[in-house]
Amino acid sequence: MHRALAHFPREQLLFLRSEDLRDDHVATLARISTFAGLAPFPDIGSKREHPRPAASFPSMPTDDDRALIADLVRDDLRDFAAVTGLDISSWPTIREPT
Repeated sequence: MHRALAHFPREQLLFLRSEDLRDDHVATLARISTFAGLAPFPDIGSKREHPRPAASFPSMPTDDDRALIADLVRDDLRDFAAVTGLDISSWPTIREPT
């Protein structure tokens, strides 16, 4: 994101969360068309073109694993949220340890 901002003015960049497209595709597509100066996209219903296949893992991450990753990326994610203006409070790696 900082690299993009080094080459383009902030007002020429639109940052989106993929979960917003999944959870509210109509509003997210409206945001995209407005930002790009395009006619609104027709509502053709939600789609999930590439659903994640079911997978079994030998083990799930532990609370200690999650805490380690959260500690490693917390500052970067806070910077990301500040620069993009995106709400990432639900992301497991940004939540404060309990």
